[in-house]
Amino acid sequence: DKPVNDPAVIDHLWENHVNGPIRVSLYYLRDTKFVDYIAFDIDDKPHDPNPNVKEQTEQVSVLLDELEIEHDVEVSQSGKGTHVFVWTTGIDATIARNFGQLIEALVPFEIKEVNPKQVTLSKTKGLGNNITIPFHNQSHFVSVEDDWEQVDPKFIRYSEEDLVAIAANLGKRIKPDEQTTKDVERHTTAGLPESVAKLLAESPNGRLSQMLTLQGKEGQTRSDVLHSLSMALIRRFVSDSDIAQTLAYVCEANDYDKDER
Repeated sequence: DKPVNDPAVIDHLWENHVNGPIRVSLYYLRDTKFVDYIAFDIDDKPHDPNPNVKEQTEQVSVLLDELEIEHDVEVSQSGKGTHVFVWTTGIDATIARNFGQLIEALVPFEIKEVNPKQVTLSKTKGLGNNITIPFHNQSHFVSVEDDWEQVDPKFIRYSEEDLVAIAANLGKRIKPDEQTTKDVERHTTAGLPESVAKLLAESPNGRLSQMLTLQGKEGQTRSDVLHSLSMALIRRFVSDSDIAQTLAYVCEANDYDKDER
């Protein structure tokens, strides 16, 4: 596929997207491994109902405010879910993903979709996840502080250096370095598959690390955490055999017997 650069075509697509005949989506990754936004997707779907969308969205927004991180909140095109955006300047997707996972680990509930999830483009994994461009159907931006009043988005963008500095102020590391290689070796020696070891090493402070110790969000049982861990690994394109090995490792490391599951 080739990018669309013709202004007339872009204008036509935008007009039809905003007015409803078609819906245009964007893939998160561009130029192999760069992203322009981090999105926390909080949804309420028929097959996965969530009556706490507004409360959870407000919790994410308040946390970002407390950390002095500028962001925009969009009510999604269905009118039932939200996207909380942190805009970036075309940064490395690994850093974006690690930052998103760091924020997700700080809220008291599991965010089902923290994007980007894929950090490189490949022939086997395709183009990865996409997201509907705002302003289609019921989509609009809101201020959760002002009773969800409709507002214009700020589109304030962060560089890699900005996000690395914010994470460092929290005592966390989100940029892979020499320590990452050492961490991969440490995790594989302990019994984890290399695919999962790399995910942990790249984002040592994320939700995945918490789940390996069966630390759940509020109200989660250890069985719930195992299910969440499985789903998180599936979303990160980990193979079935590596997921099975990881679950076996977690159960043994946390003395979690089959009878408890």
